[in-house]
Amino acid sequence: VCSSDLFRLRHFGRVLYLVEVVLNVLRIIWLMRRVDFSRASVFDVHGVGNIAPLIALRILGLPVIWHFHEANVGPTIEGLGVLGRRLIRNRSHHIIAVSHRAATVHQSPQATVLYAPIDLEFWKLSDLERAHRFSNIKLKIVSVGNLNPLKGFDILLDAVARLDVLVELVIVGSVLDSHRAYGELLFRKANDLQFLGHSVRFTGWVEASHVRSEIATSNIFVLASKSEAGPMVLYEAMALETVCIISDVGDAREVLGSGTGYVLQRMTPGWIVNAIKRAEMLGPAGREQMGSRARSAIKPELFGRTIADQHLDIYRKMLILTRNPL
Repeated sequence: VCSSDLFRLRHFGRVLYLVEVVLNVLRIIWLMRRVDFSRASVFDVHGVGNIAPLIALRILGLPVIWHFHEANVGPTIEGLGVLGRRLIRNRSHHIIAVSHRAATVHQSPQATVLYAPIDLEFWKLSDLERAHRFSNIKLKIVSVGNLNPLKGFDILLDAVARLDVLVELVIVGSVLDSHRAYGELLFRKANDLQFLGHSVRFTGWVEASHVRSEIATSNIFVLASKSEAGPMVLYEAMALETVCIISDVGDAREVLGSGTGYVLQRMTPGWIVNAIKRAEMLGPAGREQMGSRARSAIKPELFGRTIADQHLDIYRKMLILTRNPL
């Protein structure tokens, strides 16, 4: 059962969301009745707020592996999380969280924490890309994410406006239909920066290879998010030996470690400006050394093979419980 099979009324957090939940519960049960659902052994559910599959599986009596991707808690998410935990109580289940903070926020200390995996070979800096960094006329700063308020791009743009050194800012990510107004705000701020002599570029949605190229040729990576669980793009920037400036979200601080970048104590333009200035003062050689330490700081828990093996182990244990060994 994929999300494309379900109803998406886009009313999360509103009364009509209850209608969407009921429709999707019935839809899932109907889809499972169409196939031989007695052969199903495990059902994956992604997202704390994805309550409809949990209700349907409670009715059908199927075991659940529930994935937590969110680390921000509002009244709606918190309430759905409590309801979800009640639904799977006394049922065969396993919870996987993408960060320790996500597990803690959603009151699930028993969850297995599995970070998003990183392919160190793909996210490896080439000699040509390293040379490109040294040849940048302007300091190149890259930030990655969909253009929505939680990513903090407006704060980053305000910070660049305060810099006394000209930079090239590249924001990689698409404009969401649900946040068109926010996208327009960012474009207006970017136009103002152009008048000050800065270069600002929005790439829109791009393939992973393009994301990699933008980070690999940058001098600084900025994660300005107000909320993240496990910021995968941080791991990628670290693997590409990039100086990282990050907000204290999810497990980002723990992943980055000490002496390998800058953690913002507050998510304000002033703090970002201060961190960019410190990175700029390091010079090319200093930034290269810090970037090298960042890659070395990537822990085995982030390796793709390690995470795949841990996932497989969880599925094997669940399948043994259902007498369908893998």
